[in-house]
Amino acid sequence: MNKTSAGISFTVLGENVATGLKIEDQIAVAKRLALVGAAGAVRSGGDTAYGANFEVCLKSKDFPIEKDQSTLGLSLMKWRGDLGLMANLQSQFSIGRNSKMAVRVGMNNKRSGQVTIKTSSSEMQVALIAIVPIVTSLLRSIYSGYAASNSHTLDY
Repeated sequence: MNKTSAGISFTVLGENVATGLKIEDQIAVAKRLALVGAAGAVRSGGDTAYGANFEVCLKSKDFPIEKDQSTLGLSLMKWRGDLGLMANLQSQFSIGRNSKMAVRVGMNNKRSGQVTIKTSSSEMQVALIAIVPIVTSLLRSIYSGYAASNSHTLDY
């Protein structure tokens, strides 16, 4: 299956007008393997930014019953003579009957990156356990601010 799409955008940002164009093509190579390629440009105030993206997506053999899939993506962007190259790997999988996890790792040619881990669950115990670190962090920030504001030093 092959699906090609295109889009245009027109945005008013104060006194500036930004226009854009994007073309995308999705190709199903096999039942579980898909390739996606996209290219586009955005123009505003005499500047134009160009971008391109390529992704390889591998789905589980039980997709769409199980939503497990992994994606490898490469992106390229050129703006004002600067070239940006980004690579990312994302995987989404089940960790039990009612829970899912998504892990994403991204890196760019400027040697900066990001690691993201997301979990979702319909079980109440998992949701309650997830609240513990959030509450602990909030209490630490509140009490450390309280202790710092109430500490007094005597200078002689």
